[in-house]
Amino acid sequence: MVVEGHRGRGGRRRGGLRLNLADVDPGWARALAPVAGDIDALAQRLIADPDGFLPDPDQVLRAFQRPFADVRVLIVGQDPYPTPGHPIGLSFAVERHVRPLPPSLRNIYRELHDDLGIEPASHGDLSAWADQGVLLLNRVLTVRPGPGQAGSHRGWGWVPGPRYARPIYAPALVAFIGGGGFSVGIGSGPVGWFPLGPGEVYNPWYRCNRDYYRRVNVKNIRVTRHITRVAVDDRVARHYDRYRNNRPFDEHYANRYAPRGITAMSSREFAAGAGVQRHLVK
Repeated sequence: MVVEGHRGRGGRRRGGLRLNLADVDPGWARALAPVAGDIDALAQRLIADPDGFLPDPDQVLRAFQRPFADVRVLIVGQDPYPTPGHPIGLSFAVERHVRPLPPSLRNIYRELHDDLGIEPASHGDLSAWADQGVLLLNRVLTVRPGPGQAGSHRGWGWVPGPRYARPIYAPALVAFIGGGGFSVGIGSGPVGWFPLGPGEVYNPWYRCNRDYYRRVNVKNIRVTRHITRVAVDDRVARHYDRYRNNRPFDEHYANRYAPRGITAMSSREFAAGAGVQRHLVK
């Protein structure tokens, strides 16, 4: 879809807004076809908003321009940076000239350095990651420009809601089933996984240290007046001790038996890093 527009108050060029599935990878065009009407409606709303939007029109669907079949890793952000000249249509990424780097991106670089020894890049353009199969996707693909506008397009319809409840690509924190310990079931049977519910402890299939295990899990457990941070830390520490000794607790996961909650594929395709949707076990 191409919609003619004008310059918004945010100062960004608004000429022709292209939210056209013909401009994205054919695999993504097929996957997004059921929501083509929603995308058209969003384009109309964006072009009618006098406050303008970010990123530039030709970058709104940029995350879907790389081949669908090549996706190996999904990194999910919230929405684009609201500062003009910063967002480039990829989650957490900014134009190469931007200084200082956004705090969220600095955190990612620090984790890569602390966990894997990878030296941080001097810039925030993550285009090379996208070229290697990393899907850098924001849950909300546009934002109103200006200070304090983060999250301003949340609720516009970028996130479709419960009508597409089946997890095709699983959330970041999942529980694996049907496998042999930390090998994640690489054998003759299928490998399956389901999203963790609030408060459920994530046991990585790979080895990790105590600090990494704690940071991942504390963020997944909601702290309320009924569940204190001390209680959460204690629970995660007890789980880690079992995990470290290859004896994780047998959790009663809320989504394990949920209708259509499990995504599964053959162990052979899983080990080869094949595309999930193409090799689903139904």
